[in-house]
Amino acid sequence: MDDSPIIETTESLVAYLEALPASSGGRHRCAVDTEADSLHSYKEKLCLIQFTCAERHVIIDPLRVGDLTPLLHFLRDAEVWMHGADFDMSLFRRTFDFVPP
Repeated sequence: MDDSPIIETTESLVAYLEALPASSGGRHRCAVDTEADSLHSYKEKLCLIQFTCAERHVIIDPLRVGDLTPLLHFLRDAEVWMHGADFDMSLFRRTFDFVPP
């Protein structure tokens, strides 16, 4: 796995997720925070995902990563923590038609 804290390709996203250590109890616990561009566009768009799991912190650039499906599949089975999640969840719903459980 590339040790870069910034993920800009689907391949590096998959490598990051596959390199995470096995979780105890069967579910990974992760934290997600999003950032959007609402100042310079009429409808805000997802521009950055801050993601941490198993004390491995990365920034995911959704504007550069071609396919974020691996992340969405990972989040379906994970315990997801967010702070002030209403905006984050609305961005996930609008962008991916998906909200982490």
